[in-house]
Amino acid sequence: MLDWCFIDQCALHQLLLYETFIEAIQKKQVPAETFKAALLLELTPQESVMLEQHLEPISLSGFAVSPFGGNTFAVNSIPNFLIEDQVNKVISAILDRLALFRKGGHFEEIFRNIALTVAEFASIKPEQMLKIEEMECLLAQWETLGRSFILNAGYSVFS
Repeated sequence: MLDWCFIDQCALHQLLLYETFIEAIQKKQVPAETFKAALLLELTPQESVMLEQHLEPISLSGFAVSPFGGNTFAVNSIPNFLIEDQVNKVISAILDRLALFRKGGHFEEIFRNIALTVAEFASIKPEQMLKIEEMECLLAQWETLGRSFILNAGYSVFS
């Protein structure tokens, strides 16, 4: 008898990125890509305040961000899970999530939300077709992480 298992490869990839990123943050070993020239990010006054309040967890997450003047910030590096074109949207999404915490958010919760945002942007998209080798790689990573961990943690990777 054959057992069939349908896996949402987008959800699985996002979960694997999330778990890898959280582990890297905890070990303070987030792999980052440093830019030759800083990317300038223009924020609203509210976003600027939010970013300044959360610079420490953001920097520990692989983002090298510094004030550049006014509401402009220089981004010198990003986690290597991301691509340069995603920087504005990712930081904006992180700030949107952090706005829910205000200043009293715990570091663990802040890191989880940063990792979730990065994983959402960096993961494969539903319309993206994977090669067999890429699918096998995802399944191998799933095996390494431990399928029972994923299933018991309440994640939905099955469709």
